[in-house]
Amino acid sequence: MPLASDPDKGLLLETLLLTPCLLPGKTRFDESKASVWVKPQPDETILFFSIDDQSNTDCKLRQLLWGDKPGENLCDLIVFDAKGEERVFCFVELKDNLEEEDLNQAVKQVTNTYTHFRRHLRINAFSIL
Repeated sequence: MPLASDPDKGLLLETLLLTPCLLPGKTRFDESKASVWVKPQPDETILFFSIDDQSNTDCKLRQLLWGDKPGENLCDLIVFDAKGEERVFCFVELKDNLEEEDLNQAVKQVTNTYTHFRRHLRINAFSIL
């Protein structure tokens, strides 16, 4: 299913791919005492995008998704996985402890990022056939 940025809502994929959001060649991400990593298969492509503008100040995804609106929760990372015909965006928030309050905040950050990210994508329905 080819994905394209919706020109009426901004340049989502271009922002991710052509800015410092993309972490070229990385398949591991660390923040505080937490980390996430993926071991790609030979026929698999993995792309890591550090999207939290508090830890990656050069990534402007927050401004694209919400403009100047303050207080929106954004997760740490997007992991893109492509294998065969399948394409997956995985939204990741790293927490260094398992306290319920932090886990609830992580869920809120991932859900909010996913919801707004999805609004900026357009799926070419004709390629589904």
